[in-house]
Amino acid sequence: MKQSRRIAGSILVGALCFAMAMPAFADSKSDVSSQINSLEGQASELESELASMKANKTSIESYIAELDTKIKETLSALDTVSDEIEQTDQEIKTTKSNLKEAEANQEIQYEALKARIKAIYESEEDASFFKVLLKDADLKSVLNSQEYKSRINMYDYELYNSLEATTKQIQAYEQELGEKQDSLTKDKDSYEQQMSELDTILDERQNELSSLDDSMRATYSDISDIQSQIDAQNSKMASILAEEKAAAKAKAEHEAAVKQEASKNTDTKKSDSSTKKTDTSTKKNTESAKTETSASETKTPETSAPETKAPETKAPETEAPSNDNSYSSDGKVLSKYHGVVYGPTGKETYYNLDMSGVVRIMRDMGFSAEDYPYWVRDDGCKMLGSYIMCAANLNYFPRGTTVASSLGTCLVCDTGSFAASNPTQLDIATNW
Repeated sequence: MKQSRRIAGSILVGALCFAMAMPAFADSKSDVSSQINSLEGQASELESELASMKANKTSIESYIAELDTKIKETLSALDTVSDEIEQTDQEIKTTKSNLKEAEANQEIQYEALKARIKAIYESEEDASFFKVLLKDADLKSVLNSQEYKSRINMYDYELYNSLEATTKQIQAYEQELGEKQDSLTKDKDSYEQQMSELDTILDERQNELSSLDDSMRATYSDISDIQSQIDAQNSKMASILAEEKAAAKAKAEHEAAVKQEASKNTDTKKSDSSTKKTDTSTKKNTESAKTETSASETKTPETSAPETKAPETKAPETEAPSNDNSYSSDGKVLSKYHGVVYGPTGKETYYNLDMSGVVRIMRDMGFSAEDYPYWVRDDGCKMLGSYIMCAANLNYFPRGTTVASSLGTCLVCDTGSFAASNPTQLDIATNW
């Protein structure tokens, strides 16, 4: 009776220790996993937005480079036109000066011819002729008349005609320069208008680029904040798994203690049964002796009591629960070209992300760098020790457990949003 009370007391103490070892989680593992998946989804959306903004930034920067080229070309053309306008202005000034000088020389020669004509007119012999000639004609007509040409010095006449031709040539060149100046002025106005439009477009694109940079910085900050939250949740998950491991160890120790106590109880019962058997045998022997003595005295025939063997008892055996996760494999090995296969555990896919955060979680769980170094296998699989790193549904395959795949044995280190729709799927970490 005392022995039974002692056993019961030991079992009660073990149960209390096990209950104390069980973790009281503020958040359940599924809640933390769900939170991680949600945060990773948000981070994925932000990274997609960031990629789109980067592409837009590249496009804007390329357009700004084209605008810069056009502005430089337009500015060069504008400088050339401005130089030509300045040069034309100088030529016009020079031409006006030359024209003024030619007109002055022509006027001097004209006055000389007038004086000669006047002298001829005043002579008596020619007076009647010039009276008739000047009656209905101007001086130029007189100078061009054949009669006059025969009466005056031909040098004076040719000099006058030469001065007149020079004057007309200078006047024509002045007109040509004026037209050229008008054309160049129009070109200059056009280039200035283009410069104004290009500057406006450039300002708009630069403002757009500046705004895009601000948005990208904000998105980077949001991604960093979400990653910090993911790291916090991963740390929380690591703590939960560590506490679960400790609780499982305490439970195993408790069950071993209970089994040991049960074994002791069985041995005690066997001992008591053996003692009782001995006592019974002794009693029977004694009684047999008395009977033999009595029979000897009465001279009765001898009788022997039948022997009785105690029944053998065995401790109950406990079988480990079955965890059969075998599936029908399609025989293919996961690769970059076979992106989805069905291996020994189920559907397999692959992903290529930075594993530093995941490795840090595994280190916190006790997977040391010495025993489980991080490296990349020749076929591109990311490894932790001798195991391939993979993501899985942590409710089916807890972090730190191993599972078979078409590429070899995997160590569950991560999870993902895929786990909600396909709880047996493995997402294998590669550099593909």
